Amino acid sequence: MYLLAGSREHQDSIWQTLRLRSHLLINPEELSQQQFDSLLLEKIPMAFLTSGEITEKLRGMIARIPKDEWPVVIIPEGKAPILNNNYPEIFVLPENDVDKMSASTDIETIKKKLSCKEFLWMEVDSDSIPSIVFFTGLWEQTGKMPNFIQAKPFSILKFADIIRELNGHPKIFGVVRNGNQLLAGVSWKDLPKRETNGYFSFPISLSGSLPLSPYKAGYQFSPDIVLPSPENLRNLKVFNAVHLDPNFGLTDQYSFSKRIRNLKRLNNDEIIPYNIGFVRDKTRGNCAFFSGKAYIDGGLKSRTALKSNFSITGWIKPTELGANSCILGKGKDFVLKIHGGLLTFTVQGVKDYYSTKTAIPLNQWSFISLVHTGSDNFISFYLNGKLTEKIRLLTPYVDSDYTMLIGSNLWEEYFVGYMSEIKIWDRELNEEEINNEYLSGNSTTGAFSSSWLLGLILLLGILGFYLRRRFIHTDRTDMDKTLEMELIPAKVALPASIAPENSEQICCFGGLKVIDADGKDLSKKFSPKIKQLFALILLNSVGGRTGIGSKDLSDCLWPGMNPQNAKNIRGTNIQNLKTLLSSCTGIKLVFQDKLWVLEFADDYFIDYAFVEARLNEPDSNDVEKLAGQLPDLLSILKKGTLLPNMSELWIDPYIDRMSNRIIEYGLNLFRLLADDKYDALLLEVAEVISINDLLNESALRKKISILTRQGKLSLARSVFDNFGKLYLDLYQEKYPGDFKSLVDTDHNYFG
Repeated sequence: MYLLAGSREHQDSIWQTLRLRSHLLINPEELSQQQFDSLLLEKIPMAFLTSGEITEKLRGMIARIPKDEWPVVIIPEGKAPILNNNYPEIFVLPENDVDKMSASTDIETIKKKLSCKEFLWMEVDSDSIPSIVFFTGLWEQTGKMPNFIQAKPFSILKFADIIRELNGHPKIFGVVRNGNQLLAGVSWKDLPKRETNGYFSFPISLSGSLPLSPYKAGYQFSPDIVLPSPENLRNLKVFNAVHLDPNFGLTDQYSFSKRIRNLKRLNNDEIIPYNIGFVRDKTRGNCAFFSGKAYIDGGLKSRTALKSNFSITGWIKPTELGANSCILGKGKDFVLKIHGGLLTFTVQGVKDYYSTKTAIPLNQWSFISLVHTGSDNFISFYLNGKLTEKIRLLTPYVDSDYTMLIGSNLWEEYFVGYMSEIKIWDRELNEEEINNEYLSGNSTTGAFSSSWLLGLILLLGILGFYLRRRFIHTDRTDMDKTLEMELIPAKVALPASIAPENSEQICCFGGLKVIDADGKDLSKKFSPKIKQLFALILLNSVGGRTGIGSKDLSDCLWPGMNPQNAKNIRGTNIQNLKTLLSSCTGIKLVFQDKLWVLEFADDYFIDYAFVEARLNEPDSNDVEKLAGQLPDLLSILKKGTLLPNMSELWIDPYIDRMSNRIIEYGLNLFRLLADDKYDALLLEVAEVISINDLLNESALRKKISILTRQGKLSLARSVFDNFGKLYLDLYQEKYPGDFKSLVDTDHNYFG
């Protein structure tokens, strides 16, 4: 923006006047003389759109505006007009210096798009006129008065009342700065849903007499509160933001170096470790090993941890991922755990908040973080310093005064693996602070040795490549032909037995794993889109299927994208997938008969193909043989559902179809294996059915019947109670059945 004439103080005064005023933004060429006269008579502030030089009509309008009414503002569309001294006190405001929004957009979307630009231009691009409630609501939530409202010519006069009412509100105004920079993303305590960027103003008639107190994670403010009293309405309020020290608010810092210590509370004598081992890890140095049924009681002082607005960070390396692996537990209303491979926050009796975007890898160090924002009741999940997901809690977080457990909780959901540090703050850390914690923690362990080792590996790789080219004269074309002959489609041959643990294989139940010849899980290197691509082609390459076409791939994975762009991005992802699969000698991705298909060596094991083959086998009269084959099948199905960490719409039919078949197969086993000697197998079958249908009553009846016959009445009762709690959580009503009626009904029910 520039002003043609006037001192700096004068310019600043006019600039502030413009920030605190709404104007009708008009194209002078579209405005009739009668409309202009009416607006002038009613003293409606106007700003003018130009597409080039000052026209004769605009010059005449400017000349009629009283110099003491308001500054003349011109917003050029394109090149700014050249002004001279014939036009004193004219503001030229480049279009790029204004946040331009559509009035047909909802306020939440507008809030996300606003920047630190000082002015807001609202374009009314429909025939309907938004109400004054919309504009005041927008002003209230963003701290930005709609400075310029542009409407269609026929509705210009109808906006006079809206402009007049907006300008009639008394207001409090100011700016939030961090040094010389405007501070974005500032919220205001006790004023929900408000977020401002730099300069702000609020209408007093709507805000009432609530004080203004700015808040942004990672900052302190001076002053930290201002009252909207009459004395404070006339001047600019300046809030100065200062970065907090990284350790400000740090209440707990657990170190696991040969013994357990809390470096902040210094309550080491009251910390109680159970079955904790200590090891030296080549990546993280000294750390604790949780071997199962091992945990740490944080002591009496830990009761005051985890108040509202908390942050948790920790380095973990799980070596087993059962159904639930607890990282931190505190009473019955706080659990941070890994559920089905996903970082999860649990409030007992309310909900498990799974972060589907925060998958924790096995046998690998991860820097996990959980942050609670008390003002809007959000939980934020981080992995390796990056924000992965924000979830709003259904109920307000309530802290407890129980001691904190590391590695377990009230339900004894033990963590198995390594931990090297846990830190807790009683404030909300921002994204930059979380990333800094990750970087500082990641740089403390052998950065030099890692880079040196990487360089050595690279050097050896180059040397090996040279020697291979120099001394090995195998014809590459012949190798490719040989490989093609060895690989056959999975639809032709299916594995007959469970694969050895370290052999190449693909696992789909309980989560995707692609194990190469070295026993490494390649899927950890897959991006989310490549993981989807691989899974989609795989599901169409086994069980008698012959592959999937390029168009079907694009429709599933890149819906709505134009064909050329879809082709380009599909080709890139397929090439990347081929590269990632290059270390697997038994897999080949090919394009044949206009279909993409995965071909496999004849001894290649795929649990999905194995399960399909078992489920497709006709019923056998040989019950003993059937029972003998079940353990291999159940060992796969107990891991979880088919591809549970993928939530895309295209995969739902595959998952639903498989779950339905597993349930049907299991219910049939209940009838075929009627002898009590198969009870142990049938308990596992019932559990598999429950994995695929949490509220399957047939599985419940079978569990209770078998446990009761075995004399495990209390365990049977516990199974029933857990079923009832889940039923209540999901349906918000009590389960209609009762425990007594289910006992000993198995034979009658399945007979």
